[in-house]
Amino acid sequence: MNKSIIYCLCLFAVTMVKAQNNNSPYSIIGIGDIENSYFDRTAGMANTGVALWSKRNLLHNNPASYVRLEDDPLKIRTGFNIEVGMRYNAVTYAGTPITNASDNQSSDLQFKKIAFAIKLKPKWALSMGLLPFSSNNYSFLQSQQIVGGDVVPTYIQGSGNTSQLYMANSFAINKHLSFGIHTAIIFGQFNKIESISSPNQSDSVLTTDGNYSVHTPYVKFGFQYNADINSKLNVAIGSTMSLKAKLSGIHDQIVYNGNAIIKSSETDVDNYFTIPVCYNTGIAATYNQKFTLASDYSYQPWGDLTVTGLGYRLVNSQRFSIGGQYSNTVVNVNKTVSKEYFFQGGFYYTNSYLQINGKQINDVGGSIGAGYNSSNFGLSAALLVGSRGTTTMNLVKENYTQFSVTLSYRDFWITAKRKYD
Repeated sequence: MNKSIIYCLCLFAVTMVKAQNNNSPYSIIGIGDIENSYFDRTAGMANTGVALWSKRNLLHNNPASYVRLEDDPLKIRTGFNIEVGMRYNAVTYAGTPITNASDNQSSDLQFKKIAFAIKLKPKWALSMGLLPFSSNNYSFLQSQQIVGGDVVPTYIQGSGNTSQLYMANSFAINKHLSFGIHTAIIFGQFNKIESISSPNQSDSVLTTDGNYSVHTPYVKFGFQYNADINSKLNVAIGSTMSLKAKLSGIHDQIVYNGNAIIKSSETDVDNYFTIPVCYNTGIAATYNQKFTLASDYSYQPWGDLTVTGLGYRLVNSQRFSIGGQYSNTVVNVNKTVSKEYFFQGGFYYTNSYLQINGKQINDVGGSIGAGYNSSNFGLSAALLVGSRGTTTMNLVKENYTQFSVTLSYRDFWITAKRKYD
C-alpha cells in the first residue's frame, strides 16, 4: 500500500469527527440523532444486514460477519481490508414552527467512518475503526418569562456528536456458525448556548455557554448461522445484543453578561445519559449465489429509563427494514473473487425513542444502491430518501435525501516463507 493511500486514510480520520451542519430540531433531546447507518455495503439495502456477511466488504451490522472475509488461497499471507465512508445529506423542513419559508433547507457533506479488518487466522478476524454514534445540531428562537414578569426572546443553539472507537473480534466455530464481540469507547462533546435578550434592547445580552465532554465503554455481542437448504438456496439468521451504557464526563459552563464573564464552573457528571440494551435480529435467503433477500428487526427499551421533560418523554423504539440484492461474482483460478458487481434496494420504518406532545416521532424511507469490487479496490454507493416527524401538534417534519459512498481497499501481507521444489 503506497504512501498516498495512507495519507488519505489519516486525512479521513481527522475530518470525519467534525460536527455536522444540518439542523435537526429533534436532536436537542438526549444524545441527539442516533446513527442507523454503518456506511458499508448494506446502505443500499436500507442498512439491513444482521444476518449477512461478505467475502470482500466489511459489514458492521454484526461483529460475527468479519470472520467470513475471504482467505488467502496460498495459505501464506494475511488478508486485510480498509474502508472509508462519506455521506451527503440534504434536508427540507415543514411545519408551523418554520417561520422563514425561504430558509427551510440545510445540507452537509461529511466523512463518516474509517475501518480496518485483518484475517489473523482462518477462523479468527479482527476489525478496528471509528464509526459515528449520534449527533445533534439545532437552533431556534423562543419566548421566555424572566424574573419581574417580562417576556423576552431567547435564542438557543446546540451542536456536537459522539463517535465510537471500536475493536471487534470475530470467530468461526465451523462453516455454518460464527460469533463476534464488538468493544468500543463512545466519546464526544455537546455544546449548548442560550442567549437571553433584555426587555430594554440597549442592555447587554445574558449568554450561558455549556459544554459536555462525555465517554463510556460499549459492548455488543453477535452471532450468525447459515445452512444450505438445497444446492441453490442458502438461509442465514443473525442476532446482536448491546449492553446498557452510561455516559459520564465533565460539564463546563460559562455565563456572560455581554462580553464580561460573570460565572465559570466545571462539574463532574456521573450519569449524563444512559443508552439502554439494544436487540437486533435478522434473516436472509440467497438463491443461486446471486439473489439475496434480507430483513432486520431492532428493539430498544428506552421507556424503561423513565426519562421525561417539558412536553416530551423517551419511549420504546423499534426499527423494521427489508432489503434485496442482485450480485454477479467472477471467481479466478485460485477460487477467490476477482471482480463483482451488485445492485440493491430496501425499505425501512422506525419508531424513534422520542415522544413529543404525545406524538411518537417516526422515520420512514427507502434506498437503492450499487457497487463494484475489483481484485483490490471496491466502490459502493447508495441513495436514501426518507421522512421523519410530522406537521401535526405544532411539530416539524424533515424530508431528507442522503447519498453515501464507501471506498474499500483489500490486499495481503506475506507472513510466511513459501517453499518451492
